[in-house]
Amino acid sequence: MTIQKPVYQLTMKLDIEIPEDEAQSSDDAKQKSDVSRKALELLYGKAGAPRWLEDYEAEQARIQKILKQIATALIVHDKMASGQGGHHWGHVGDLRHAESQLEEIRNRLMGTGEYAK
Repeated sequence: MTIQKPVYQLTMKLDIEIPEDEAQSSDDAKQKSDVSRKALELLYGKAGAPRWLEDYEAEQARIQKILKQIATALIVHDKMASGQGGHHWGHVGDLRHAESQLEEIRNRLMGTGEYAK
């Protein structure tokens, strides 16, 4: 007999404040990225275009996958923590540690906090 693991799905809404002068839609960002790629390919040829551009896009996709996994992990953590014995300070500590690491990543990517210019 096979026992199936429950599957949880979480829609994640990120409230990230971006200064208006830096704000752009994801479509605009994608368009700028495409224009940059085409310019580099015209300049160096497709084979001669910098490898970092493909690597960058691959990293973006991997990070998006990790963010989805984190969203799922939060649901699983909550379900497990609410089991026998219920939520306790250890669970709070888990989440505070994760929050701290995520804030560090956000600050680095957005140039805020200790990374502010």
